[in-house]
Amino acid sequence: MSRLQRGLLPALRSIPSSPNRSIRNNLQGYPQPPQPGYPPQQPPGYPPLPPGYPPPGYQQQPLPFGTPGGPGSQEERNWAMLCHLSSFAGFLVPILGSIGGPLVAWLVKKDQWPLVDDQGKEALNFQLSIMLYGLISFVLVFVIVGIFLLLALVVFDFVMVIIAAIEAQKGKVYRYPLCIRFVR
Repeated sequence: MSRLQRGLLPALRSIPSSPNRSIRNNLQGYPQPPQPGYPPQQPPGYPPLPPGYPPPGYQQQPLPFGTPGGPGSQEERNWAMLCHLSSFAGFLVPILGSIGGPLVAWLVKKDQWPLVDDQGKEALNFQLSIMLYGLISFVLVFVIVGIFLLLALVVFDFVMVIIAAIEAQKGKVYRYPLCIRFVR
């Protein structure tokens, strides 16, 4: 018999035998997991939950689209999409249209729907960022590299606005890459 076995044998014999074996499996005295069908209990050492909060482990079922309190009605998602697509007004009225379109759409419905509030701010921030990047690229036109940057910026703006509009129509919160958060 090895020294390790001789040291473990007295420790194993001191464990009381039980037909349930839960005592042997619970050597450190940790509480056993709750039985299926019973609500989970608050772990020991934590303060009790305030009234109105679900017990730990409670999973709320997601609400379908279009229900009050759900991820967004069809009209809410359409307005969120309009916040992004209204930036194409900048192709008709340069500079003012790309910022004015998302700004107007956001200001009209921001208090009514949280998705429109979030996506309107995101579209406005992105168009302000694109304007800043456009000014920097315009200055770099004199170094010739700015011409290519301006072309790439127009394509980038067009593609990102289309992607954001599609995601907003799905009811998802979209975040533009390279966007500076001017409006929070």
